[in-house]
Amino acid sequence: MKRLLPILGGLLGLALLAFALSGRREPPAANPPRPLRVQVVPVRRAPLTATTVVDGVLQPTARVELTAQVPSRVLRVAVVEGGVVTAGGLVVQLDDAELRGNIARAAAGVAASRALLAKAQAGQLAARQAGQAQRRKAQGGRRAAEAAEAQARLGVPLTRAQAIADLATARAGLQAAQAQAAQAAKGVSLAQTQATADLAAAEAGVRAARADLQRAQAGADLATAAAAADVSRAAAGLEAAQANARRTSDGARVEDLAAARAQVEQARLGREQAQREVADLEYLLQHGGIAGDTVAGARTQLGIAEQQLKAAEAQLAKATAGATAAERQAAAALVGEAQAGVQAAEVGRGRTRVSAGEIAAAEAQLARAEAGRQAAAEARADRVEVAAAASRAAAAQVAQADAGVAAAEAALARVAVAQGQAAAAAANTAMARAGEAEAGATLAQEQVLAADLLAARAGLQEAEAAHRLASFQLSRTTLLAPVSGTVTQLAVRPGDTILPGMPVAVIEAAATADLEALATPEQRLQIAVGQRAEVTVPGAPRPFGGTVREVAAVAEGDGRSFKVRIVVQHPDLPPGLHASAAIAVSTAAAALQVPAAAVLDGSDGGAAVYLLEQGRARRQAVTLGLRTPQAVEVLDGLRVGAPVVVAEGLALYDGAPLEVD
Repeated sequence: MKRLLPILGGLLGLALLAFALSGRREPPAANPPRPLRVQVVPVRRAPLTATTVVDGVLQPTARVELTAQVPSRVLRVAVVEGGVVTAGGLVVQLDDAELRGNIARAAAGVAASRALLAKAQAGQLAARQAGQAQRRKAQGGRRAAEAAEAQARLGVPLTRAQAIADLATARAGLQAAQAQAAQAAKGVSLAQTQATADLAAAEAGVRAARADLQRAQAGADLATAAAAADVSRAAAGLEAAQANARRTSDGARVEDLAAARAQVEQARLGREQAQREVADLEYLLQHGGIAGDTVAGARTQLGIAEQQLKAAEAQLAKATAGATAAERQAAAALVGEAQAGVQAAEVGRGRTRVSAGEIAAAEAQLARAEAGRQAAAEARADRVEVAAAASRAAAAQVAQADAGVAAAEAALARVAVAQGQAAAAAANTAMARAGEAEAGATLAQEQVLAADLLAARAGLQEAEAAHRLASFQLSRTTLLAPVSGTVTQLAVRPGDTILPGMPVAVIEAAATADLEALATPEQRLQIAVGQRAEVTVPGAPRPFGGTVREVAAVAEGDGRSFKVRIVVQHPDLPPGLHASAAIAVSTAAAALQVPAAAVLDGSDGGAAVYLLEQGRARRQAVTLGLRTPQAVEVLDGLRVGAPVVVAEGLALYDGAPLEVD
């Protein structure tokens, strides 16, 4: 069973692999989204009246009681008891100076709140753009610093220990090359001295041969003198040849042997130094202190030192051994020739005249002497040139070794520079990473600015609510007759101070009907006595005009509704019918407006619309004012003529493709 487990495991793995491979499919190509069919409406300026709708029941009207809605002082009374008023006519005018100041302050607060909102929106946008730019710049700086650090680390050629070892090797090579150059210079001097001596001897032979020929040609009368001279010259030649033979037999001079021995000793010291360096470096290599290339270089220098020792020993052996067998044979031949010349001169001394054979012999002797001189001159040039070539080669080797020392010193300096550059690059990388982290901190600042934007929007809403409240209170300072009729009671005079709910006047109405409706607390702040209304009765052929004549200052028993009475100008409507009234609570003469269906309310309290730009949707934040069921006033964020998308029921998003109906 234990043997089967690995086999079963392998088969299971192969099965899973085959299943995975069979299940891999290329994902289908993503289809481009289909354009959404929408309507586009341009932003326009037009009068806009905001209304609020209340529902109620028609009641018969007999008398209307006007009550105060705001605390104030009576400035003017426009009616008298028993007088007749028409619907919408002025009854009492209250002092509105303080309320107008409140409206001005509220309007200033709205303007300031809008400015703060605009500033917060601009700050958030600028912070977002600056943060994105800063993060992109920091990321680019970090990537560039990392690349520079990697490049700098690649630029470090050697370790410091390797560079120092290379420098020591180069200096040892320079010392060996300098010793070899000194030896080559001594060889040049020795070759020049020996070649000059050989050439001088050959030239002496030429001069002697010429003298012999001249004497042979002088005539018979000079034969005896010539023969004596021949004997003398032959003896001199013999002496010179014997001296040359002795010099050849005796070998090199003492000073030459001393120089050769000194050269051998110097080469031996160089080899011993190289052997010690190889032993030291091999010890360091065995203990991991240096690289193998350094030991290989030291061994190469040891081989060079051994070759130099062998060359010096060979030179010493040559100087000690003296001339070669060929040179000794040549010197012996010269001695023999000189002896023959002496014998010939002795024989010729007794002659009274020179024979033609003797003249020919003298000419042959001259030819041989000149040939010897030519050979000595050529040998001198060759010997000196060989020694000079060796000296030049040694000088070139010195220059090469000197260049190697300079290169090793430069490499050591480059190691320090490259290591410093690598450290600086690493520091730059650390700074760039810190800058990238600091750039990431701008996200927190953007979140703070987003919170400031929400606070600014809330402040604007609060300021607008205060302005609406002040406008509502100002509208309550003018008490108008809600119906046409007779003033039966007048409870105030100019200068009186009144409070909300206090009676002002009673009007016996003409033939009219009242719509008694209930308003919410929000509607209660918008509705005022005297506002126009459009009353719709189910089944009636048309709506009827009306006027708000009473707004309750105290809530009903449920605490959530306020009673509102609207006078309907139609005496034939029977009581008890249900009706609704659209009360005009606010009007803007030239409002920048869009369809209500185009406005999207955000979860953060803001609003937005979508604009059509190059066939695609773009979300645009807006600040709203008056609202009606059909249109909404835009205070900020749009311009006249901007194409606003109306797409009820469609899920729009930034960049969505659109198709206009």
